[in-house]
Amino acid sequence: MSFSLHLLILCVLQGITEFIPVSSSAHLMLLPQLFGWQDPGHSVDVILHLGTLLTVLVYFYSDIWQMTKSVLCYATSGRLNLPKDPHLTLAFSIIAATIPAIIAGYCVKRIGMDRFSGPVYLGINSIIFGILLYLADRFGKNDQKDFSIKSGFLIGMAQSVALIPGVSRSGICITAARMLGFDKIKATRYAFLLSIPTVLGATTLTVWDLYKEGVSLPIAPLAMEVVFTAIIGLCVIHAMMLFLARFNFTIFMLYRVLLGALILFCV
Repeated sequence: MSFSLHLLILCVLQGITEFIPVSSSAHLMLLPQLFGWQDPGHSVDVILHLGTLLTVLVYFYSDIWQMTKSVLCYATSGRLNLPKDPHLTLAFSIIAATIPAIIAGYCVKRIGMDRFSGPVYLGINSIIFGILLYLADRFGKNDQKDFSIKSGFLIGMAQSVALIPGVSRSGICITAARMLGFDKIKATRYAFLLSIPTVLGATTLTVWDLYKEGVSLPIAPLAMEVVFTAIIGLCVIHAMMLFLARFNFTIFMLYRVLLGALILFCV
């Protein structure tokens, strides 16, 4: 696979939209339809997902390392009760949040989601879940400090809805976290950390499907494209965290409503 202009644009689009709550899947579906491009195929899905995963691993390496150490210490301690370790609690919370996504992903793979991927659904979902994000941010309290297994599971249930194109995985996770009382910075960081097992699982399934189809992935071009996507993502995720330190999610709600209205108007 050559590093074509189309692929370059998709990598940039993924790096930008994955880390702002506007639904990367919707944009990646709309752009090829808008310009009449051919279906890029599962190989491009692998590139985009791996780029996203690399971004989060690099940006949150300190959190990931602390959680890994805490889990290993707990696993080798022989204790059953959980110690008061925020990194360990966060790790178990993310594990709990991943369970609903696994179940929902299995069900979607069995029944398919093509019926909900049309432009009408993308437009409606963009508007509805954009407004929900605004309301959760506007009226959500900031009275929760640490994520628990319960809060993680509830956010994971919300994340399962993001399997429907146009919802936005990060957007629905942030919405749920804000509704549970976590501030916008904690909610956003949690949504990004939660993407690690989710994206890793989706990438693994895609690679397995390609393997069963006998499709080989060229390592050198793949690595270059993954790194390019990750670099774009790192710039965007850093800018996003700086933005949220001063502003709220209103601009993203307005963008999603306008995008959804434009889609519905053009259908």
